[in-house]
Amino acid sequence: MGGTPNQGQQDPDRSESAADALYLATLAFFDEAAAAGVRHVVVSPGSRSTPLAVAARRLGGLRVWVQLDERVAGFFALGLARSTATPVVLVCTSGTASAKIGRAHV
Repeated sequence: MGGTPNQGQQDPDRSESAADALYLATLAFFDEAAAAGVRHVVVSPGSRSTPLAVAARRLGGLRVWVQLDERVAGFFALGLARSTATPVVLVCTSGTASAKIGRAHV
């Protein structure tokens, strides 16, 4: 029965502080984006992009749009950027989702 306590488990305090730091960094990203003129965030929801979507929604001054299909999100964001003459942030999961969004910019 030797060994250290919680062997093989993460320290909950360390995990919380890392999550808090990541959340604060995400808020800082969207705060800087807003300062640079971003007014719209287009989200293609997924479990890995949820923290970004939540942070964008909680920060005032950003309008968050949800598009389920990444291709639609890309073209929708392009239309927003062209019609408002402002940059638009796109949020998606990793992997092929970003490749699908890229079709709007080619």
